[in-house]
Amino acid sequence: MIIDQVYLICQATRLSLRHKDMDTTRKEINAMEDLREKVDEVFSDENLAFPYSIFYLGWETNKVRVKITI
Repeated sequence: MIIDQVYLICQATRLSLRHKDMDTTRKEINAMEDLREKVDEVFSDENLAFPYSIFYLGWETNKVRVKITI
């Protein structure tokens, strides 16, 4: 019995970008969400691409805080 071999290829890419300096938490959250929406438009499967930044850790926390205070 012959079984076809499946080769999995793991590829990664990195794109450098800079957000402009924003003066409010709301603007930071909107910038993060806007970029994620743009990536979702190109890659419908969220497992293919996901924008991430070290700054997003704080911005995500601020997003939760904003939702709680509303």
